[in-house]
Amino acid sequence: MIGELGEHDALDLEVHQAFTAAQTTVEPVPVLPPAVVEALRGNRLAARSVIWLNEAQFYLQAPQAGERVATALQGLLADASRGPVLVLGSMWPDYWRRLTQVPTDPAGHDPHPVVRALLGRAEEITSPPRFTDRQLADLAQTIKADPRLRSARRAPGGQITQELAGALELLRRYRHADAAEQALLWAAMDAHRLGHGRYLTESFLRHVAPGYLDEQPATPTHQRT
Repeated sequence: MIGELGEHDALDLEVHQAFTAAQTTVEPVPVLPPAVVEALRGNRLAARSVIWLNEAQFYLQAPQAGERVATALQGLLADASRGPVLVLGSMWPDYWRRLTQVPTDPAGHDPHPVVRALLGRAEEITSPPRFTDRQLADLAQTIKADPRLRSARRAPGGQITQELAGALELLRRYRHADAAEQALLWAAMDAHRLGHGRYLTESFLRHVAPGYLDEQPATPTHQRT
């Protein structure tokens, strides 16, 4: 496996979950990083590989590039001489619906036919927004066997998934951030919401973040412990 798992890194926690799931299915195998797209093109994947596409929509949603990635994955899965291979990916529900939606106009442009075919072959596992007491009881042995799940079990309201993904910790950090830190976050969120894309430059944020600051420094309303 390339890279090591960090105790407090949300992405590493997702990778840990995927790797743990893979180990219950196949023998220990190399888990490749997102550069796997280049490996697909170069035909460098070994048998019994696990391909982990975190936030899979970033690989699949671009109309042309996504179709090429989906075509390469379809070819890999169909090639018995290169298998067995396991492809794991995570995706938010909105992206899943967008990429699997059949165009209403049959004569119109279809931007994701190959991606839709690929996802149609997938085993879809939906993560609930919260786990019920009954579900937690049924999963008691699984939770007991994994220290990360035992820690996440203490999350309020059965929000185990959010705790593992770092969502609750991110909210805690946001609430305890100072005015300048919050201004930077607000600027980034608004920029993304208004269509500036996933990646923002430092110069852009330096220019816009001061507009989210009050003229007078904020007075702390709480004490950190």
